[in-house]
Order: sequence, then C-alpha cells, then structure tokens
Amino acid sequence: METFLWIIIILFVVLPLLGRYVAPLIIKYYFKKLQKNFSSQQQSYYKQNKPEGEVTVDHIPETKKSRSDNNTGDYIDYEEIK
Repeated sequence: METFLWIIIILFVVLPLLGRYVAPLIIKYYFKKLQKNFSSQQQSYYKQNKPEGEVTVDHIPETKKSRSDNNTGDYIDYEEIK
C-alpha cells in the first residue's frame, strides 16, 4: 500500500514538475539543432560553384496520361421506372 502511494505521488507531483521545467529545455535544444542543420545546408547550397547562367533541373515531372487511355467502360442509358 505504501509503494502505491509513492507511485501516485511521483505521478502527480514529480512528473508535472519535470514536464514544466525539463521539457522546454529539451525542445529548445532540439530546435537549435534543427536550425543549425538547416543553416548549414543552406550555406552549402549557396556555396556551390556554378557558372552564371547554368541551369540544373532536380525533378522532372511525370507526363499526364490522357483521359482516353482510361478504360472505364461504356455509357449505358437507363430509364427510371415509377
């Protein structure tokens, strides 16, 4: 019974305090790390030595298929029966 009470105290007292004070520190560290990675990627992209006027294509979009290739079947006219 005594261990159950200690577990309840830990869950309702200690964990919210940890969440309030420790979680923001972890989140700040994570976002600083992301920002540093993003800025280093951006700097490396702009530092690439390309002659002026050179164009590079990273992605070529797929060609769209025409609707006539779609085999949806024939149109069947129907009459409403009352």
